Amino acid sequence: ADLGAFPVSVAEWGTLRPFPTDYLPVTAHTAAALLLLPGDQLVRLEIYRLLVLGLGVLFATVLFRRWVSSPYALAGSVLLLATVRLDQKFDGYRPETVAFVLALFVLWVADRAFVERDRRLVAFGVIGSGVVFLCHAEVFLILAALLVGLATARLLVAPSRRRDTTGLRRPTSRALVA
Repeated sequence: ADLGAFPVSVAEWGTLRPFPTDYLPVTAHTAAALLLLPGDQLVRLEIYRLLVLGLGVLFATVLFRRWVSSPYALAGSVLLLATVRLDQKFDGYRPETVAFVLALFVLWVADRAFVERDRRLVAFGVIGSGVVFLCHAEVFLILAALLVGLATARLLVAPSRRRDTTGLRRPTSRALVA
């Protein structure tokens, strides 16, 4: 922060190594958040972690709320974020944590875009997907698979605009595939 830029190298385990530039958006976000938060360094780290966790619960609840009632959505989001693999990522300030929280938000925006067919929501989802990619590429790949699955599910359960002549086979096939 004193330099006004990212350092060229960092001391790690007694030796200098190049500064990791793989996750610059997350690094810049974390550094800015830690500079703006009040208190001692350890207090700021804990506040930051709790903010990211709170946003994760909020975005997961809002996403799940699209399909189930609020108590079930909240329970599902708590269970999702309390899994062994995810809680360790929230404990360790990993870059994929911020990307995962953003991916939950992008999934909510994309689901709204699929249902409402609004171009602004589509554009917002594309921009959000780009931010997720810049934050962490592996989370972006998971997000891409989830978006394809969400689009497929929405297309299968969407009401057809043309007259259905196949009888019960089409709704049954939709239910089986979904």
